[in-house]
This record gives sequence, C-alpha cells and structure tokens, in this order.
Amino acid sequence: MMLKVTPIQSKEDQRVACEICGAAYDPDLLAYELSEEGRTLGVCQFKMAPEGGVIRTIDLIDDKFDLFYMLCAGTMNFIELCGALYAYLDAPVEAVRAKAMSFDRDETGRWRSDLKAFFSSPCKSCGKKAEEN
Repeated sequence: MMLKVTPIQSKEDQRVACEICGAAYDPDLLAYELSEEGRTLGVCQFKMAPEGGVIRTIDLIDDKFDLFYMLCAGTMNFIELCGALYAYLDAPVEAVRAKAMSFDRDETGRWRSDLKAFFSSPCKSCGKKAEEN
C-alpha cells in the first residue's frame, strides 16, 4: 500500500476529490489529497491567512486516525513551508484528534497549533496531548 499526500493542481480535480469524500467544495481554498495508487482517500481544504494557515475541511472516505494524521500533517507541513508560525483547525474535528495533532484552544476558542513545536518534535507534542485526555 503506497499512500501519498499531494497538492491538488486543478479546481476540477479538487471538486471531484471533494465529491468522492463527501466534502463541501470551496473553489476559493487550496487543497491536498490523500490517495493510494490513484484512488482518492481524503481531501483537506485550507487557506493561507495573515494569522497562519487555516484548515477548513478535512474529509476521508475511511475515518481511520492514521489516514487523518497523514493528511493533516501533510497539509500542516505545506503551511509551515509557506512561513506560517501557526495552523488553525476550523474544520469540524473531534477534540482528541485535534489534540493528537498538537492543536490547543487559543484565547478565542479556536484550535491552534504551533508549527515549529509540532515539526521539531511531533511525537513528543502528540504524546503530551494524548496524556491530557
């Protein structure tokens, strides 16, 4: 099994991936796809904003945590490579999953992840969050 997280290059491909995964397509957002041998398994739509990257949707055809982790971490990696210090998770996601990806509630109640901390030690960061649950 060869899983890949890749940017979606065209809006038509983004629309199709959203349709496959049951996500609401938003042409104003960027998107990453999780696939296996050309078959779409998940889609994550996000935008870059002044405060950082904002993940708006993350949908999978099979709701397994390892697939969620790969797609979310791949998207967060791109956001960090763009120079953002933080990623925000505005997508409807269970708290345990948000915390596993090192998201914490900020002062406004939004899920926020410090990308430098996450990528410098993702296992340590995720372990800390898991212990808090």
